[in-house]
Amino acid sequence: MITFRIKIGYPMLRMRAWRNSSISTLSSTHVMTILYHRLWLPIILAALVVRLWNAPQVLDLESLLQAGNGKEDHQERSVLVLTAHPDDEAMFFAPSILYLIESGWDVYGLCLSTGNATGLGEIRKRELVESYRILGVSADKVYHLDEPSLQDGMNIIWEPEAHILPYLQAHLEKQPVKHILTFDAYGVTQHPNHMNLPRAAQAIGPAVKVITLKSPSVLSKFTGVLWILYHKLFSRSDPDVAIVISSPRQWWAGIRGMLEHRSQLVWFRWLYLAFSRLMWVNELVLL
Repeated sequence: MITFRIKIGYPMLRMRAWRNSSISTLSSTHVMTILYHRLWLPIILAALVVRLWNAPQVLDLESLLQAGNGKEDHQERSVLVLTAHPDDEAMFFAPSILYLIESGWDVYGLCLSTGNATGLGEIRKRELVESYRILGVSADKVYHLDEPSLQDGMNIIWEPEAHILPYLQAHLEKQPVKHILTFDAYGVTQHPNHMNLPRAAQAIGPAVKVITLKSPSVLSKFTGVLWILYHKLFSRSDPDVAIVISSPRQWWAGIRGMLEHRSQLVWFRWLYLAFSRLMWVNELVLL
C-alpha cells in the first residue's frame, strides 16, 4: 500500500512544482506566440496536404478540351500520350495521365523510341509498360517504335514531318483518338527529341486536338509541392492554360511509375523526384 501511494503521489508532486514555477506565469498570448513562431510552416503544409489528399484539382481542363460537350462519348474522351523516350510519361505527364484515367478517359501511350542511347533499349521497353501499368494504362494500350530515323540522342534531330509524322499517322489509322497530349516547343528540358513532337502532332490536322504540356521556367521547375501554395496565393487564372494538380495519393502513384524505370534512377533523378513540380502539377495548353 505504501508503494502504491508513492506512485500515485509522484505526479501530484510534479504538478505542484509546475504550478509554483515561473512557467505558470506565462499568459496564453505568450504561449500562442511561441507556438506560432515554431509551428506555422508545419501547420500550413499539413493543411495543404489535408486539402489535397483525396481532392485532385483540375482548373478549366474540361472547358479547354471541350471533349464531348459534357456528354459521355467514348470516342471523344480518348487521348494519345505522345512521348519521345521511356520515362517521359512518368517524369512529365503523370498528373495528367492519372487525372484522365480516373475521369474515365481512354488513354493510350505512344513512345517514339526505346531510349537506346546507352544500349538499354530492351530493358527500357519493359520499364515503359510497367510504368504505364502503375499509372493505370494497360499494356495493350502502350506502344513504342524502334526506327532508324527516331533513335534516342541529343545530337539526333527528328524532323517533324519527314520522320515523325508518317509513323504517327500510321498509328492513328490503327488506333484513332480525338486528342494528343505531348510536349510544347520547349520540351520541358529542351531535349531536341522532345521539341519537335508538337509540330508533328499539329500536322495531323483539325480532326485531332493537340494539347501540350507547358514547360515551366527554370526558377519554378524545382519548387515541388510549394508551387501549389504559391499558385493558390499569388497566381491569376489564365483561360488559355488548364492546370491539373495531383493529390498526394496521385503524386505517389507518379513516383511509383518512375521507380519502374530502374535503369534510369541515377542520383540526379532522385533529386528530380523529390523537387520537381511536374510530379505534382501539369499546365496544359490547347494548340
